[in-house]
Amino acid sequence: MSFTAFALDMGCGVSTVSEIVRDVIESIITELHEEAFPPVTREMLTRVARRTQAIHDYPRAAGFMDGKHICIRRPADSGSNYWNYKHYYSIMLLAWCDTDYRILAYDVGSGGRAGDAGVYRNSAIKEFLESNDEVFPPTRELGTVGPVQYHILQWRIRTELQNDKAIQREGTKYSRSKAFQPNL
Repeated sequence: MSFTAFALDMGCGVSTVSEIVRDVIESIITELHEEAFPPVTREMLTRVARRTQAIHDYPRAAGFMDGKHICIRRPADSGSNYWNYKHYYSIMLLAWCDTDYRILAYDVGSGGRAGDAGVYRNSAIKEFLESNDEVFPPTRELGTVGPVQYHILQWRIRTELQNDKAIQREGTKYSRSKAFQPNL
């Protein structure tokens, strides 16, 4: 719903609606950010990996990452930084989520011109992942997971299990494709 439509529904001006929305968003961020986005811990990622194994039969995945274009009005003097390949202005939301679509970490605000890998390369998520290795279970070779633009994340595949015999190649291929399909 646009601010104009909302203003007509509420019987007030567009600028008033804009101020109310801004105030509500700031309040939500101030009051609920810690609850909605608790610090990432080893215990949390172990639970995420177990849940991913149980739901998708996909071993050792401590989350999934993807980018999303959020449509915006063209910022003044922005040139083509926000114009994306889908032919509209956008900013990028890069989110690292668990198997239940809860966001573990996010980075938002890069211009829509950048692709997922480019946004990741300059993101706070990458900085967190590279500087907090202790929150992940020990490394175990598993293969490549994720869209091809995330080949740079291959080293991020972690284990929480010690027994590789339980992993069947065919089952893992099926699980990979299933894990990336939303169950909405």
